[in-house]
Amino acid sequence: MAELVGTDLHRYVFVQSSMIGVSLFAANLDGADLRGITLRRANLKGANMAEADVRDGRLFVQSENGGYQRMGDGISCIDEATMARANLRGANLKSADIRFANLGGAALQKVDLRHPYLADAIFLDAI
Repeated sequence: MAELVGTDLHRYVFVQSSMIGVSLFAANLDGADLRGITLRRANLKGANMAEADVRDGRLFVQSENGGYQRMGDGISCIDEATMARANLRGANLKSADIRFANLGGAALQKVDLRHPYLADAIFLDAI
């Protein structure tokens, strides 16, 4: 498992990235472009993800015949992640898969939660 504890990744662009099992404990992802990212089972406890864009995002690559081919399904997956006490103020989680995620004590003011997958997510003491 990779450890990116306390890493400053604000305003970074992550396209079709997979960070399964990565620890981003107390990392700064403020305003990061995380469209189409997979953060399944990631440790984002206390991370700063204010205004991060975690919407679905599809990456297309050019094929040998000159056309374009879609890579992956583009669904942003944060399922089973630990985001306790994370700062998600103003983040865009529209249509993100956050099933079974722990958002206990997270700051969720002005978060876009339109059409997310929320089954069994924990929001205890979230504000």
